[in-house]
Amino acid sequence: MYCFDLSFEAQVAVASAEVGTTRIATTVAPGASAANCPVGLRDAEVHIADTSGSAEDGGFYVLFN
Repeated sequence: MYCFDLSFEAQVAVASAEVGTTRIATTVAPGASAANCPVGLRDAEVHIADTSGSAEDGGFYVLFN
């Protein structure tokens, strides 16, 4: 899980895992509470998991707009 403190209010958040891996990236919808994140880092949240759903560290790309 990766948490972000953005300097703007994101309307869209899209994440993808690094190409060539068996990982899946998901985001918490903008405007939803990123309750898993510490205070001050709740503007956005990205989760990385393997194809079986187990949490995993790995590279990813994320776009906030």
